[in-house]
Order: sequence, then structure tokens, then C-alpha cells
Amino acid sequence: GDFSKLPCGISVGPMLLDLLVSDFSKCSVACGNQHSLVAVGGQVFSFGCNSHGQLGLNKSAKTLPSMQSPALIMGLEHAHVVSAGTNFSVCITADGRVFSWGWGEQGQLGTGEESRACIAPMLVGCGGHAEAVACGSCHLSVLWRPAAGRA
Repeated sequence: GDFSKLPCGISVGPMLLDLLVSDFSKCSVACGNQHSLVAVGGQVFSFGCNSHGQLGLNKSAKTLPSMQSPALIMGLEHAHVVSAGTNFSVCITADGRVFSWGWGEQGQLGTGEESRACIAPMLVGCGGHAEAVACGSCHLSVLWRPAAGRA
């Protein structure tokens, strides 16, 4: 078969990202099954397939099946770490909040809900400060520092 195209029709190969960002000192990159995320300059960009809303662009797969070039995800100010699962995405902001979006049918978004497609970032609450995040195929792990006053 032709391994140079994703099922959503996007050609795969090396790509130079032309992002209008001046501060590359804190940069995070993550790749899911068929999508990619870049956190740079406090902003998160996504591109690739959007079959389950994993791009976080507040558009369903019907209205936006894919993005060939990076698009800014709105509402994620001061983002600095991203991670990606098979068809879902996660971000940590500078103040330790965690946001997730995409396919959550098995509860992997960490929001307490199971959803086929969450097309915009949702806050994951645990009452602490997130230090690190990692996604597996269908699960999410977050390293939390307890909030002040909690043991």
C-alpha cells in the first residue's frame, strides 16, 4: 500500500513548520496516531487527522476532517507541555492546569465523562499542580503536585 498518506488524505513526510512565534525556548512536540501537536511560545498548534476532534479546533470531523498545516488551538493560554494518544490530546499550562480533547470513549480524557468526540479542550481537575503528562494509546497519566494544604 501507499504509506505516504494517512487515511484522511494527508501526505506524510518531513515538514518544515512555519510558525509565527518568537520564543522557542520552551517547546514541546507530540505525535498521536494520525495527528501532531506543537506547544511553543505559550500556544498550542495542531495538524493531521481530526477523526475524533483530536485537533482541538472546535470543529467536528464532518466539518474539518483534517488540517495539512498547523492551526492554533484557541483557549490554551500559557501552554508549555503537550502529549498525544491514539486519537486524543492533552496540554499542561504554565499554572499547572491540564486540558484534554479528542476521543474519550474509554474515559481517557480524565474529565470523568466518556465521550466519542470532545472537539475543544476541556479542563481536567485534580486539585493540584500538574508537573508532567503522558498519553498511551487509550490512557492518560498525569504527575500531580498536591495543592497547598493537602498532603
